[in-house]
Amino acid sequence: MHTDDQKYYDGPEFAALLQRYEAARRQGRDIYLDVFELADLCDYYTQIRADMESAQQVVALAKRLHPEAALTKVLDARLLMAAGNVEEAVRICATIDDDNDREVQFLRAELLVMNGHAADALTYIEHIADETDDDLDYLLYDAIQIFLDHELYDEATTLTQRLNTLAPDWYKTWLTQADLLLCMDKYKAALPFIERMLDVDPFDTEAWNWQAEAYYNLERYDEAIASLDYALAVEPTSQRSLLLKAWALTRSQREQEAHDILTTLQQQAPDDAQAWIADAYALTEMKCWPDVVMTLDRAAQCPNADSQAIDSTRELYAHAHARMGHLDTALDYVAQMERAGTEASTTYDGLRAELCVEARRPDMGETYLQAATDKDPDLEGELVDLMAYYLYEMDYPERALPHTQHLLACANEAMPEGEIHTRIAACYLAQDAYIAALPHVAKAMELKAANLSDYLATFFPAANPTDYYDYCYYCAYGHFPQK
Repeated sequence: MHTDDQKYYDGPEFAALLQRYEAARRQGRDIYLDVFELADLCDYYTQIRADMESAQQVVALAKRLHPEAALTKVLDARLLMAAGNVEEAVRICATIDDDNDREVQFLRAELLVMNGHAADALTYIEHIADETDDDLDYLLYDAIQIFLDHELYDEATTLTQRLNTLAPDWYKTWLTQADLLLCMDKYKAALPFIERMLDVDPFDTEAWNWQAEAYYNLERYDEAIASLDYALAVEPTSQRSLLLKAWALTRSQREQEAHDILTTLQQQAPDDAQAWIADAYALTEMKCWPDVVMTLDRAAQCPNADSQAIDSTRELYAHAHARMGHLDTALDYVAQMERAGTEASTTYDGLRAELCVEARRPDMGETYLQAATDKDPDLEGELVDLMAYYLYEMDYPERALPHTQHLLACANEAMPEGEIHTRIAACYLAQDAYIAALPHVAKAMELKAANLSDYLATFFPAANPTDYYDYCYYCAYGHFPQK
């Protein structure tokens, strides 16, 4: 939902309407509202509150007060669609006689989409657009949202191009172009349109959020945080901005700040599952394993918890339990993921290998690693990389070393040779094997490995990165190398 819509729901006119309606509902008394007021209430409960039960009560009132109104039937059909009862929604739509009502037209287009006829829906919308003189820009803008909601980007692109030809300098055209590009994961391409929006309206909170989303996905976390600071300056209590900022802070290794924001957000909206899930990720980076489990349990209790989002937390549960030594529980979560077809960060056996290492069962982990590579040899490099990483992190440098050395045969753009030499050097250094580490430190420095300080600063905290070789040489031979 964009800022224009949000401003209405946050404004005094809608607040008065909501207060009247909810007071009457609490007191159990009848209230008369026109069908447009009821539509606003229904949209509020579905889009803002994700409260389908309250939305159904609004539609029930609309059916009593305005049983033959086209908009009542549209609202009824939309709730049925949201519940997955498309067939009944089609039946209700067929009873509506008003072919010129815009909401009815959009309903028919969306029903075509939901029945797998996206091309027919596009043809239908284009026919309406060809016959429309008034508000064609708004028609196209609203129709595009239907296709975006159903991830039909080709159809959305067709209508967006038409909208851009019609109104290239319209704010909502830029908004639509940015929205489409963000949905298509084209974050860099979206930024110019978002910047145009902010040049016109620097108080558009959602545009700042979109800019932050683009920066976040481009791994430009400091810029994402700066954008969110602007958004929060405009709207200090924006839950979306606070949530996005917490994610960006976590990615920037500022987990405590993220956790503090999310604690405040949980107090403001205790039933928002997303805030609890984001906090679980921050707590994972803080290695607060019991708190991770408790936070994920709390997320699952939220009434707005999305089943797909909750399913995606099983891997987080597994890592937390493994770190607490509950390997059987951790492996059971992987089994649940496998049965449900939940996507994992690696193969299921690869994940089992990681968990065994985290639970300090490295022998068992290496057995799973072998099983994983046997099943899919093409993933050997990725799986060995993960095993080497976890073995090193869990203080098994002697076990991590042969896996890390094996990575040299798999070096590529995603796994640069210099960074592998850094990790080999670290494995040796963790065992005080300075002479063995020396050639790998030299090679990593020669290749300007990006991870040099990440690993070697632990062993040479007083040294500049350009002096790592000299300090390693000193530890090996008792004196600095001759210049």
